Amino acid sequence: MVEVTIYFHYGGEWLTSPEPHYDRGCVTYWKGYDPDLISFIDLVNEYINKLGFVGVQELIVLAPTGKYFEIIGDEGVRTLTSFISTEYKSIHLFAIEDCELSIDVTDIVMHDGSFLLSPIVNEGTDCSESEDDSNNGMVFSCSDYDTDELENFVTKKKRNITDSLQDYKEIVKGMAFKDIAEAKQFCKLYALAKKVELVVVKSDKKRLRYTCVVDGCPFLLLISGNLTTPGVSVKTLVDHVECGTAYDNSLVDYSTIALYFKDKLQSDPKYKVKEMKANLHRVFELNVSEAKCKRAKKEVLESLEGSFVDSYNKLEGYATELRSCNTRSDIVIDLSKEALSNGKRKFLRMYICFKAMKLGFKSGLRPLIGLDGTFLKGKTKGQVLCAVGQDRLTFISDMQKGLLEAVRTVLPEAHQRYCARHIEANWCKRWGKGELKSCYGGMHGHHLQRSFRTNFKR
Repeated sequence: MVEVTIYFHYGGEWLTSPEPHYDRGCVTYWKGYDPDLISFIDLVNEYINKLGFVGVQELIVLAPTGKYFEIIGDEGVRTLTSFISTEYKSIHLFAIEDCELSIDVTDIVMHDGSFLLSPIVNEGTDCSESEDDSNNGMVFSCSDYDTDELENFVTKKKRNITDSLQDYKEIVKGMAFKDIAEAKQFCKLYALAKKVELVVVKSDKKRLRYTCVVDGCPFLLLISGNLTTPGVSVKTLVDHVECGTAYDNSLVDYSTIALYFKDKLQSDPKYKVKEMKANLHRVFELNVSEAKCKRAKKEVLESLEGSFVDSYNKLEGYATELRSCNTRSDIVIDLSKEALSNGKRKFLRMYICFKAMKLGFKSGLRPLIGLDGTFLKGKTKGQVLCAVGQDRLTFISDMQKGLLEAVRTVLPEAHQRYCARHIEANWCKRWGKGELKSCYGGMHGHHLQRSFRTNFKR
């Protein structure tokens, strides 16, 4: 098996004249990688999760001929790996971020057969090349996720909202943003994280300028765009001196608070307004009104509700895709008849049983059906029910009254048995967790009648 080295290029610049080519930049790599394990999503995630790209709109590979090809999905990856041999085992990848202009290159699936002519990159230990080499003038600087170049590059791109807003406590010259709106959002979170109040001097579709509210502070921040790219970046930066804490920060509006608490409210919609206010005061020494926190919470919950509605609207498309990819599988969506009679569509239930599961139930499993369910405690409520195993006679459940009655009604001839864990839970409620529980544990752990009876007599 031929192992490959995959080089991920970043931090350079795309030039389109006379032909598209990548200029300068840095590179990091996966060495000794099994080509059978390469997937499109893993390559994209390397740029997003490790190199801090906001999103990848194009994934491009450099052929040994010096020509660039676009990789689209796993089909593109399969086409790429079909070229791998002892002569071609170094793969050079490039990514176009969502906020950048796209590059017009050929889909690798549509290659004309000239992808491989002669290798242009030899394996080496320093991964460096001079401008005299045949890589279209590219100069590569290698890293292994521990260099200053990579750290600075990721700082410019990747920003996570944490409790302390650690990723928002520093602005560096050259820091890039998708657009002015994203830059405004960053500056508001920066003001919250640094406990400083900024004043907007200029704000339009192309430029942003901030100064500090404190008299005598030299702070100046200018963000603007470039003629060649749609994004914006920090052009001028004069840092703060000691300005003191801004206890009443007008730049931190309700939308900034909503962004800060979005993840917390998503996981716990009952998170209280008073707790939000106390959290902001404890972490950032910020005085904020309950009305502002209440409006922020309302905005987050309304946006989450919209995302739930959108998800339900996609269910039929999801079911159609399942039927086309898993033929002879059972996918059923039931809508509320009452809602339909009123001219509305309301989701009631969904049933899925894949063909592979049906075949496995009938041919490979023990003569038993296990029934279980769980209540959904999020926005939508409801239940998820699951049946595992197959048999004509015996069902095992958690003794829930609804399941017991349902089995008696639908299959009156079937035997019913109960889950040992649920029996133990009920046992402990009545008799505690003492010696009797130990005896019970010895009983249900044995498969022979003699061992079972010995523990039962105890």
